[in-house]
Amino acid sequence: MVELKVFKQIRDNRFNTCLYGGFQTDEYLLYVMEYLSRGSIHNLISAHAPLSPVVIRMLTSEIICGLQYLHGKGILHRDIKPSNVLLDEYV
Repeated sequence: MVELKVFKQIRDNRFNTCLYGGFQTDEYLLYVMEYLSRGSIHNLISAHAPLSPVVIRMLTSEIICGLQYLHGKGILHRDIKPSNVLLDEYV
C-alpha cells in the first residue's frame, strides 16, 4: 500500500514511471505500470559497455532530477541500482 501511495503522488513527473493500477491474487501483488521499452540501465550497460561520457551524464542528470522530485515530496528511494532504473529512450 505504501508503494501505491507513492506512485499516486508522483504521477506528474516525467522522470519517474507511472502506475496505472494494481491488483492482488492469493500469492502476488501486481502493478500495472507504464511500458518502458528500453529495459534497465543494467541491460544498457551489458549491451553497450563502456558507455560514452555523454550518455553517462544524461542518464545521471535524469536520475538526479527524478530523485530531487521524490525528495521534494518527502519520499526516499531506498533501492537505487542499475536493474531498478528503467529507460524509455536513450542516446
